[in-house]
Amino acid sequence: MTPLEAVVYLSVWGALLCYPAAAVGRGTRRPGVQRQARWVWTAGGVLFWIHVASAFAAFYGGSHAVALEVTAQRTLETTGVDSGVGLYLNYAFALLWGIEAAWWWRRPESYLRRPSAVFLCLHGFFLFMLVNGAVIFVPGPRRWLGALVTAAGAAAVVWGAVRGRLRPGA
Repeated sequence: MTPLEAVVYLSVWGALLCYPAAAVGRGTRRPGVQRQARWVWTAGGVLFWIHVASAFAAFYGGSHAVALEVTAQRTLETTGVDSGVGLYLNYAFALLWGIEAAWWWRRPESYLRRPSAVFLCLHGFFLFMLVNGAVIFVPGPRRWLGALVTAAGAAAVVWGAVRGRLRPGA
């Protein structure tokens, strides 16, 4: 494994570990813990952007066309569907994580009090991406780590809902 490939893997696993950690902190009512969670959430987003950039450099020669072709091939091999749509979903994931982090920094009260439907849709998509990126498309023992991180992320989202972060009917 080259140093750049190591950056690809370490950055994505770092980002994935930030997801449940930040979700737990976001679900508390303690401002100090929420501030720490905001930093962890932001770090996770930055790590994911590093993952995307380093993956493009390490595996695709900086080419979107190559990335799309490789994504379509891996999707076909894994699911039987010949589609590169997963690449665009990764772009959306990176963009949404950045928007989420910026929103939390710019308007923390608005971010924490947003409508339940927005929260559930965004984190439903995030968890969908975690399942695909950390479980379905990951070989070997790393798949189990991905399943654990994804389960922790889902539990943290549910915990936040139970703790009153989601408003019924909102």
